[in-house]
Amino acid sequence: MPNDSFAARDWPLGANPDMGKYIGFTITAVPGYEFSVDTITFGICRNSEGTRYTEWRGSADNFGAAINGYGSNLATGLTNNAGVLENPDQNTRWPGNILTLSNVSEYQNILECGFRMYMYGAETANGIAGLWESITISGTYKPTANPPVFSVTPTSLGGFSYMVGQGPSTSKSFDITAENLVPGGYVQLWGGVYEISTDDVNYDYALQLPLSDNGSLQQTVYVRLESGIPLGNYDESITVRLHNSTPGYNVIYVDCSGSVVPTRYLIDFEGAGEEKTDYAYDTVYLGGRLWGMEDVLIETDTNYVIEGARSANLKGSGTSAMTMLEDKPNGAGEVKFQYCSYGTDDQTSWIVEYSIDQGESWTQAGTSFTPVAAENTFSAEINTSRSVRICIREATGSGTSVRRALIDNIEIADYYDFYDRVPKMVTENECGIMIIGGNANISIINRPGIAPDLSYESLYHECLTLLGDGPWSVDTGVRTQVQEVKGDNCRAAVKYDNIWYGADIIDGFASFDVPEANPGPNRELEVFIGRRKAPTVPVTLSHFSATMTAENYVNLKWISQTETGLMGYNVLRSTEEDLSSASQICAMIAATNSSEAHAYSYLDKDLVEDGTYYYWLQSVEMDGTTNFHGPASVVFSITGDSGSPSIPKVTKLEDAYPNPFNPNTTIRYQLESPGKVKIDIYNQRGQLVRSFSQSHDAAGYYNILWDGRDGNGRALASGVYLYRMTSGSYAGVKKMVLQK
Repeated sequence: MPNDSFAARDWPLGANPDMGKYIGFTITAVPGYEFSVDTITFGICRNSEGTRYTEWRGSADNFGAAINGYGSNLATGLTNNAGVLENPDQNTRWPGNILTLSNVSEYQNILECGFRMYMYGAETANGIAGLWESITISGTYKPTANPPVFSVTPTSLGGFSYMVGQGPSTSKSFDITAENLVPGGYVQLWGGVYEISTDDVNYDYALQLPLSDNGSLQQTVYVRLESGIPLGNYDESITVRLHNSTPGYNVIYVDCSGSVVPTRYLIDFEGAGEEKTDYAYDTVYLGGRLWGMEDVLIETDTNYVIEGARSANLKGSGTSAMTMLEDKPNGAGEVKFQYCSYGTDDQTSWIVEYSIDQGESWTQAGTSFTPVAAENTFSAEINTSRSVRICIREATGSGTSVRRALIDNIEIADYYDFYDRVPKMVTENECGIMIIGGNANISIINRPGIAPDLSYESLYHECLTLLGDGPWSVDTGVRTQVQEVKGDNCRAAVKYDNIWYGADIIDGFASFDVPEANPGPNRELEVFIGRRKAPTVPVTLSHFSATMTAENYVNLKWISQTETGLMGYNVLRSTEEDLSSASQICAMIAATNSSEAHAYSYLDKDLVEDGTYYYWLQSVEMDGTTNFHGPASVVFSITGDSGSPSIPKVTKLEDAYPNPFNPNTTIRYQLESPGKVKIDIYNQRGQLVRSFSQSHDAAGYYNILWDGRDGNGRALASGVYLYRMTSGSYAGVKKMVLQK
């Protein structure tokens, strides 16, 4: 029997069908379409004990009567009696029978129908009968008069913005429209840093909206950028997914863009007392700070004002200038304002300058500009954390002609050397720092002193002023490529209240908690990041471990890659994780001084008390110079129930660090046993953007560095990314934020 045939036993023995025994199928149109059934082409077969009778019934009459529509389209040997096909008592097959339904209105232009083939009149219960080869249903389909609709308008929202510490942003909205869908479905929405709401009051990160009983939905969804996130740009999509009611597509993305910007100093000339009616020199408080205005007045003629009720009117003579006479604290990032020419006046060029020494010297910001009739925007980056003054003046400094220009909405953004929770590279592709708990600047009252450990070369050494009341967390990082040797060859330290606090940089990171100052606010802090200088001991170890043997002894193993001028190794042990408390437990083990890798081992048989034991390896040069490696540790039990706590007990994906990050982050994980690991990174659309594969021949702690680029080396946009680890039967997923 061919593979596409289907036959069975236990058909009815009598001359009537058993309504519970049939071969059947159902046809259902997708939403928005209807169909017509024209023909069913089929073959039947039986053995010598099989059935004599076959008939087709349909759902139009609830399978009540046989359908009679064969005409002459029957295989030789079959006879038709009102839709009941009778076969001769033979062990054979009858292919190519055609049941015509194109003239049966109940099966034309419909959404769903079903058909059943009944076989009966078997010779014995073990008789076999059924379909011979494949069955073919022919027909047509077309859209219904009311096609399904699932749409979102608009699919792009921008301009979400607020000053740091003042969120959330103002809301914007999009509309979801669903019509003529299958009832019982629902629309699910979710975002990341963008919150969503149906009433612009109660916001969440996810929503579920059910379709009505007639398969429709009309809903306005409000969106805003959540509060409390760090300075930066945020480009992210809100996913709108249709469930259990598919019109041929079921996911629409709403792309959102916004930013958290620095606080600013704003001059819009609309404040009380911000008035000056002539060009004669005078001082005016603008935005709460004193300005000197020479050949400048504050225009009130609405025919010439750029925005609001007032704008600055600069005469255009060589002495025309408006200059801050008081420092603006909190530095200056971007300075920008609107400008245009006054009427049909001839024009001259203008420049913007800034001073960080109370006006003793001035530096130009950006390039000069010449107003025209159309409104334009001047923008320049100053990027100084020092207190600053701004001057806008005629560029040439000469002439008495009237060449008037209008200026309005002057903004000077605050600027800090370190923004709260924003990682910053402090050396080229090497070291990074992130301050948590407030902003920070390079100190103007302190300079770095002597390094806390002269055995480390300085990668970064600077004094900072932590701003605010505290407490703070100071996270330091070193790219793993800079560490050169896997292990603790980099170290960080911070100094406050004249005391240094240090920590080894492990897996590229070290973090410090800094308490609030007393008295406050603000705290002075010295930061040092260093790399161990070239080792004085000419030995390179690639492995040092301590494990228990079956005999309940401690087996110490280490592997040197190269040795030169090395006398040997001493093994030290302690019950505390403190090298100063350790004691030597054996005679020196002689070195091989080979340029090739060499494995060493030592068996400690002298443990008699339960507890955790720590081991160090001391390498000794010919000139007596020493260096230490370790510790490695074991848990010893006199009963033999011991182990090595340094080996992970589970396979697990760890948090990425830093997070948020720019441009790099380290994804960390641990393995309880040797194996292969795959790390996949996805964007918010669920698209794979980068993949890493690793193979490890030992249990342990590992990490990979991601540079924020896709598999083709292209820099990715800011936003939320998911990273997924698979290893054997383990799978884990976490979230990280790329923030530019």
